[in-house]
Amino acid sequence: MTHHAAAAAGPLGLSHSETLVLSPHLDDAWLSAAAVLQQGIAEVWTVFAGTPDPAQRSPWDLACGFADSDQTMAARLAEDATAFEGTELAVRRLPFVEGGYAGADRQRDLAQFADLLRQWLDAHPGGTVVAPVCAGVQVAPALWERLGLNDFRSRVVGSSGPEPELSTHVSAAPADAATTSRDGIRALAIQAVRTAMHADLQRRRRRAQRRGLAVNPDHVAVRDIALQVCAQPPATRVVFYEDLPYLWHQRGAAEAAAVARSRGLTLSELTVDVDVADKIARIGCYASQLAPLDAKGRLTSTDHVPSTETYWSSRPARTMQAR
Repeated sequence: MTHHAAAAAGPLGLSHSETLVLSPHLDDAWLSAAAVLQQGIAEVWTVFAGTPDPAQRSPWDLACGFADSDQTMAARLAEDATAFEGTELAVRRLPFVEGGYAGADRQRDLAQFADLLRQWLDAHPGGTVVAPVCAGVQVAPALWERLGLNDFRSRVVGSSGPEPELSTHVSAAPADAATTSRDGIRALAIQAVRTAMHADLQRRRRRAQRRGLAVNPDHVAVRDIALQVCAQPPATRVVFYEDLPYLWHQRGAAEAAAVARSRGLTLSELTVDVDVADKIARIGCYASQLAPLDAKGRLTSTDHVPSTETYWSSRPARTMQAR
């Protein structure tokens, strides 16, 4: 692996502003935004770097060859530390758990992440936030979304924000709630609706996966919170990166265009050269994740890892409400 000292930021124009790269998981920054990291000028946050307490056992743990979340996260944190060796990048690993482990605290975690991002923006006026565009096969919207009933989810789940789509944990009704009382019946009814919504979510995701690797909901959560926070005046520039390996299944351009339309943004697409040898060496540090992410072994192949990365640089087309 080569060390890249601070250098001109090239076509992304990052040399004139402090830069925060948001990596949903412990491998996403090097997979998808290596060109930014190789400039040596960014701060990197891994949003979902927390270890569940108590330990859990998810399908992803087993796919990676681990017995439970304790083993998985210990290995992944060590891999991430190795991947950043030799750089001078400031790396921060936030304590929030990823969707596969998420439970009742998910919305609280996302709100805390949004607060931390606001604090960073306040401390770095004029900074730039780099976030995923969310490439990959898109999951069909739920019926209540197609009918425009977005308020329905906020009343039932307690938030209108991104769904924790990978969560395998649905919180139970309070054990001491009397099922014959009004509050107890209401709690059971809400839990039944939440369970049904979760089951519907998994069905929609399985259908999407038949066409390729579906967009990761943790990426969507990070992107949407970044958009929400950065849109508040003074508006902050957001640069979106195209997610690898998801882009091999569906490129990010259509999703970038959809984001631009829905958020009132003007996007400029940029193609940036990357040091492929360095990128592959650092991706290779995440050994536990490579096969589950891409069974074809392309993530460490110079024949398949692109020599460029695609980004979309935003500027607001309309002003949002004040922070």
